[in-house]
Amino acid sequence: MNRAVNKTMWFVWLVAIVVLAQVESRAQDPNGVMPNDPLFPLQWYLHNTGQNGGAPGADINVIKAWEITTGDPNIVVAVAGEGIDLDHPDLVNNLVPGRDFYDKDDSPVPGAAHECEYQTGDAGLIAAVGNNGIGVTGVTWDCKIMPVRVASQTSEYWADVVEQADEAAAFRWAATEGADVLVFNWIFNAPQATVRSALIDITKPGGIGRGGKGCIFVTAAHGDPSVARGYFYLGTYPETISVDAVDPWDRLWWLEAGSRVDLVAPAGCPPDLAGASAITMWTTDISGPNGANAYSTADTNLLDYTDRAMGPTSLVAGVAALILSVEPNLTSDEVRHYLCRSAHDLGEPGRDDVYGWGRVDARAALDMVLAKRADLNNDWKVDAEDEAILRAAMDSNDLSADVAPAKKRDGIVNAKDLALLTRYLGTVIPEPGLVAYWKLDETEGMTAHDSEGDNDATVVGTPLWQPQGGKIDGALQLTGIGNFVVTKAMLDPSTGPFSVFAWVKDGAPGQVVLSQTGGASWLKAASSDGALTTDLKSAGRLAESLTSAVVVTDGNWHRVGLSWDGSNRILYVDDIEVARDTQPNLPSLIGGLHIGGGSKLAPGTFWTGLIDDVRVYNRAVKPQAT
Repeated sequence: MNRAVNKTMWFVWLVAIVVLAQVESRAQDPNGVMPNDPLFPLQWYLHNTGQNGGAPGADINVIKAWEITTGDPNIVVAVAGEGIDLDHPDLVNNLVPGRDFYDKDDSPVPGAAHECEYQTGDAGLIAAVGNNGIGVTGVTWDCKIMPVRVASQTSEYWADVVEQADEAAAFRWAATEGADVLVFNWIFNAPQATVRSALIDITKPGGIGRGGKGCIFVTAAHGDPSVARGYFYLGTYPETISVDAVDPWDRLWWLEAGSRVDLVAPAGCPPDLAGASAITMWTTDISGPNGANAYSTADTNLLDYTDRAMGPTSLVAGVAALILSVEPNLTSDEVRHYLCRSAHDLGEPGRDDVYGWGRVDARAALDMVLAKRADLNNDWKVDAEDEAILRAAMDSNDLSADVAPAKKRDGIVNAKDLALLTRYLGTVIPEPGLVAYWKLDETEGMTAHDSEGDNDATVVGTPLWQPQGGKIDGALQLTGIGNFVVTKAMLDPSTGPFSVFAWVKDGAPGQVVLSQTGGASWLKAASSDGALTTDLKSAGRLAESLTSAVVVTDGNWHRVGLSWDGSNRILYVDDIEVARDTQPNLPSLIGGLHIGGGSKLAPGTFWTGLIDDVRVYNRAVKPQAT
C-alpha cells in the first residue's frame, strides 16, 4: 500500500473491496453467526472464503464457535506491550483498567512515535466489539482487554523495554488484578530468568494466577528470521503456549520449525516484510496520525482500522478466552490441552515440530470442552453410561448432571441437558498427558499399535489376540512362557510425575504386568499372595517395594495402576487407591517397557492371562471410581 495515499480515496477503495467481499461471503452461505461489522468480510482469518485467493476454510472456525458463545465479560485478556488506544470506538466498551510499567502510571497508552499500533491491533483481534455495526470484530465480542504497557516503540521494529524485574512485575500484576489470559509478542537478546520466574508463578496450578488455577500465557514461537534471527522468544519456555504463523493457504510464514511450537494460527504480513506476497489482516488501529494507516491530521477518525496486523498469538488468546467463557474453572493445563488437542491437524499426523498440534480451531475447542462436560462418569468418552446417569439425575434434579445450556449451566437437569449430551454421544475425548495408549485390539500380527502417538510396540513369542475377549473390546492373551510386548524408550521415571494403568485378568503370584528394561517391575502381583505391588523405588538400602492388600490374580478383571506425583507412590485397583507411601526421588532409567514380563524377562515373571488397554501418562492421574 502506498502510505502517502489520500485518505479519502483510500476509503473509497476500501468500501469497494468490502462490498465485493460481502458478496463473496454471502455466496458461501455458511452455518454460523455472521456479525454486521462492515469490515468483517475482509477478516479472512475469522472466516476464509478465499477473499485473498486463499484456501476457503483456512481460518480459526470461529463463526461456528459463536453459535455457542461470543464470550463472557468476566473473562479478561491482558495485552502486554506498547499500550493500547483507550478511546478506540471498537475497543472502549471492552477495556478494563490497566497499568503503564514504562511511564509508571495508570494510563497505558502508546507513545507519540509512529508505529506504536501493534498492541491496539492485538486488542482488536482478540476483543473488538462484535455485531455493533462498525469496523471489525474480535474473536470474542464480549470478553475484556487489560492493557499493560512495558515498552515504548522507537522505530518500526525496535523499542525501549522495561527491565526484566519490571516486566516480571507487570505479568504478576496482571495475574493478581484479574487477567485470565496474557498475550505478549516481544523478543529479547537472551533468555530471561527473572521473567520466567514470573511465568511459572502465574501459570502453574496453585500459583498466583486465577485463584490458583493458573493463567494462560500466549506468545510467539518465532518470527521473521530476517528481523529476529538469533533473538530469544519467551515461547521457548514450556510455561507458555507457543504460536507460529500460517498464511491463508496454511503455509508457514517463516519456514522455521521448532520443537516448542504448540499451535499455529493465521497471520497477515504487510508489504514491507512480504512485498508482493503481502496478505492484509484487518483490525483496530490507533486513531489519528500515529496509526499505521493514518498519515495526515485531517479526518483523524476515518481510518481507525489497519490492514497491517500480524498477530496469530492474539487469535489463540481469543480462543482461550472463549474456552474460559464456557468453563471458567478449568486449570491452565486443561485450557492448553483443549486448545492443542482440538486443533486442525496440519503436516504429519499428530503433533510435529512444524505446525505443533495444528491450526487453532475455536469451534472444535468448545466442542471438546462441552463433550468433557457431558462425560459424567469421567472415562473420557460420552456414551450410554453417561446418558443413564443423566436420565437418573433428571428424576432427582441431581445438579452434578447439569450440563446445559452450553454457554452457561442453568441449575436445572432437564431435556436441555439430555439434548446437549446427545449431541456429543459417541465422542472420545483425548486425555491430558497421555503419552502412549495400547488398546491391544488387534486381530493378528506382531505389532501392538499406539493409538495416541508413535510408540508402536513389538509382540514377542506366540501370544493370542482375543478380538472379542477383552475388558474393552479386544485383548492380548499371554501364556506365561516367553510371551510379552516390548516398547521403545518413552519415559524416564525420575523426570517428573507419571502414571500407568492396565486392565488384567488371571495371572499368578510373582508375575508382572508392566516393567522397564534394565529397571524395576512397575506393576506386578506379589510373590506371596498375588496382591498388587510396585518395585519402582528410590535408590538406597532403606527403600522398599510398595504392596497393597488387594489380590489381582483372582480370575476377575481388574484395572491396576501406579501413579507418582513427584513425592508419593500410589497404587490403584479398579480406580480405588489401595496403597500409598512417600518416595521423593526415583532412579533415572530410559529403557523401554515390557508389557506382561519382568525387566530381566526371568522365568516366572511372564503374565499368564489377559492384558488390555495399557496407558502411560506424563502426569499424576487420580482416577474416578465408578
